Amino acid sequence: MLKLTAGIDPIEAAFHTGYASAIHTASDLITLTGTNVDQWMAASRNILTTEELAELAQTAAQILARRDGMAVAA
Repeated sequence: MLKLTAGIDPIEAAFHTGYASAIHTASDLITLTGTNVDQWMAASRNILTTEELAELAQTAAQILARRDGMAVAA
């Protein structure tokens, strides 16, 4: 559970909440693919390549567009 410090800026709190949510979602997705989460996390400590970042960004954009019912160019 995320515990916020008294007086924390609401934007900072929103960032930390979003980050924690993203980590949990990533862990769930990694588990669903049958990959070992600990192994993935250890490997992810290396910086992603430009191509990998672009691939992740494109996938995220497609998922968000699907949720909004909009088309995304591939």
